[in-house]
Formats: sequence, structure tokens, C-alpha cells
Amino acid sequence: MHTPSNPLPWLCLATLLLASAARAQDTYVPPDEGPSPRGVLIAAKGGIVLTTPRQVFPSVIIGDSREGSGEISSSFATTSVGYRFGLDLLFPFNDRLALNTDVGIQRSAGSYAADGARPALTLELQSVNVAGMLQGNLYTDPGAFTSGGVRAVYIGGGLDINVKMLANRLEGGVVYDSASPATTGAGSFQNNDPFRTTLGLRLASGARFGFDDAMEFGLEASYTFGLNPIFSSDVIRDNSYTTDHIMLQISIGHRF
Repeated sequence: MHTPSNPLPWLCLATLLLASAARAQDTYVPPDEGPSPRGVLIAAKGGIVLTTPRQVFPSVIIGDSREGSGEISSSFATTSVGYRFGLDLLFPFNDRLALNTDVGIQRSAGSYAADGARPALTLELQSVNVAGMLQGNLYTDPGAFTSGGVRAVYIGGGLDINVKMLANRLEGGVVYDSASPATTGAGSFQNNDPFRTTLGLRLASGARFGFDDAMEFGLEASYTFGLNPIFSSDVIRDNSYTTDHIMLQISIGHRF
């Protein structure tokens, strides 16, 4: 019968190998890969909003006016400058496609020039807006996520929703006496009953730039086409007044 050799030397060798492996595992520090194209981005975002009204503006009573403003043709529409600021969130699915959400406060104005018989008219609105878009990267540079530079150039599309009206102000022609011509006056709707939740189709393009760390800077231009009327049909019937917006925004945030 064969007698096995002494296992002690083999046991000692195995112990030494295991100990060496354990020490190597304890002292190993994985390299710092930094942010990646698949990291979530949280950023502060803001910029200017250029607003142009579409369709006929309805006849409304402004302030203490004895008469309505009269309907105003879209041929008198002009572009007004407002602003938007808020929070931008980006959730990548992969290196090329991501979901972008934008929550912000927007102040915009629909304006119509005077026509000789009446003063100019402007409806200013301040609202809470939420946008959701799919974004696709036309260009990406993974190296820019560790060394800085242009990280991505993208295009996107989705919906921009006015979910809550915060304030409104209407400035236009006011008639105090039927014998006197209209003068400029101001007023506001006391509640949100005249307004509806509005939807806009939003198209955007932009670029993101990385710094040496996870900080990221962005530039974006977008266009929002109004899909439904601003005024509720329960208050103002047969009116399709709406607005379109061009937004130029910058952002700065952190990529995880």
C-alpha cells in the first residue's frame, strides 16, 4: 500500500500563496476612471427666451376699460425677450442615447405692435415648465471625460409642458370714456381659469464640455412650437392664440 508523502510542505506553500494573494488584493487600488458618457448629469440651466405669438389674439377687457381690446391679427405679432432658469437632468441609456428632463421657471411675453387705432398689446406669463426629450449624440469623445474637452455634440426632441401658471400681466389699450381714444393701461387675470395646460414640441441641439474633474459646461439652442391654445375654450371660445419660443441656454453641472 502506497504511503502519501508529507502534506506539510504543500500546505505551507498554499498558505503562502493565499497570503500573498490576499495582501495583493488588500493593497490594490483600482484606477480612477472619472466620469463617463453613461454617468448621470445634474446641472443648473438658464438663458434667454425669444417668444413670438401665433394666431389671432382675442378681444379682452384690460383693467378698468369699458370696451374690449378687439381681436388682433397675427400680422402685428412681434418678438419679445424673456428668460428661463431651472434644473437639467440627463440619464444616459448608453454612450449615444439619453433621456433629458428640464424643470424650470419661464417668463415669456406675446406682443403685438400698435396699428394706429390702438396701442401695442403684450401678455406676459410666468409659469413652471417641465420638458422631456430624447437626446442622441452626433459626436462623443470618451477621452474628454478624463482629460477635458468637447464631450458630446447632440440633437434632441420631445415635449415642453406648461404645468402651472404663476403670474400674468396684460398691457394694452384701455378705454375709460367712449368719447376718448384708447390709452395704454394694464391688468391681470385674477386666477388661472382663462389658461389651459399648454404643450409644445421642442427640438434642441447643443454641446457639452468637460473640465479636468467631473464638472461639465453646456450650450444649447432649442425651438418650441406651441401645439395647443393658451386660453381655455371654457372662458374664450373659438380662439387658437398660442406662442412659439426660441431658447438659448447655458448650463453648468456635475457628471457622476
